Amino acid sequence: MKPLIKKMPIGIKVFGLAISMLILLVALSYLTYTRSVKVTDELIRVTDHLVPIGNLIARIDIQALEQKIHLERISRLYAIEPVDRAHLSRERNAFEEWERTIDQDMETAVSLLNSAVGQAESKADIVKLVQTVSNLENIEREYHQFRNHALEIFQLLQDNRKDEAQLLLRCTPSTGQQCG
Repeated sequence: MKPLIKKMPIGIKVFGLAISMLILLVALSYLTYTRSVKVTDELIRVTDHLVPIGNLIARIDIQALEQKIHLERISRLYAIEPVDRAHLSRERNAFEEWERTIDQDMETAVSLLNSAVGQAESKADIVKLVQTVSNLENIEREYHQFRNHALEIFQLLQDNRKDEAQLLLRCTPSTGQQCG
């Protein structure tokens, strides 16, 4: 093999080296291109699904906190005699409006997650997204428990059973205290 290379003219050697470098450059360019397309696709999926889902979950958290504030306000309005029915009605309407908004946002988040699961390419992504759907369903279930708990408190307050309502208010499911 060495004698063959030694006998080749220098021009062919340089040309062969240049062709080899060109082939290597084309191969690396193709590899870089395919990787960048894959990264671009992943970024598009993140911006189309995961960012809006994260924003919705943060919004749901804020809305639930707002709803808890309205629950507290309603409880305190019943403690003031005479009860300001107009203010109470506004607070109750605000509580119910947050409820509708939270339900809509939960539905949208689950829909976006299911869409993301359908478009996921790797098994690991699918598993993580399915776990996120399950976690979101758990959050939704906990929210509905809170809402039912709040409705029970409202009923006790309307029935003028303020001590029982205050006890239930202190052991709201979100506080982690057991109602007993």
